[in-house]
Amino acid sequence: MRQRFVAFVEAHPRWMGAALAGLLLVSYLGAVRPVRDWSAAHIAKPVFESIDTPTSQSLQLVTTPQRPEAVFALPVEITEPSEIQDRVRQPDVAQWVAPAGILFLLPAMFLIAAFPLRPFWLYLLGYHVVVGVISFGVFALGIAYVEAAFELYRFSRTYLTEAVSLGVPALIWLRARGFGGQDDP
Repeated sequence: MRQRFVAFVEAHPRWMGAALAGLLLVSYLGAVRPVRDWSAAHIAKPVFESIDTPTSQSLQLVTTPQRPEAVFALPVEITEPSEIQDRVRQPDVAQWVAPAGILFLLPAMFLIAAFPLRPFWLYLLGYHVVVGVISFGVFALGIAYVEAAFELYRFSRTYLTEAVSLGVPALIWLRARGFGGQDDP
């Protein structure tokens, strides 16, 4: 059965790559995105709330229906729901976002479409999980002790995540095309 599938994919690589990328999109919308939302509300937020230091007592952690995959750290004096909604829209608010979002999905779809028989997209997912764990720890450090850790988190979220999202597929593409010193990765 597997040999028939491989032979079919090799005979029609573009069509199968597009079909498998579409399957990833459907599974992302149906499974991965709800898991990200659930993990932010039921894993990350309780862990962040369990941190008990003087710095953490000056913050409240909230999730919003508009961004269910994110946990926001706001000053405790903000209590009105409308004020919370206005505050979380501002770019300077510290927020932790669950890993493997759109910055994973688009490069993963590219890798599946370009290499339908190779699970390179799983490597990308692994790198995103590692970056997510690191960013989780840095955000927790910001809640617990040092406000500057929020800036380090923003840096990792902006530059490290994007470097992984763009760099890993580019390096895989170059290596697979023979620019990395070998013909086959």
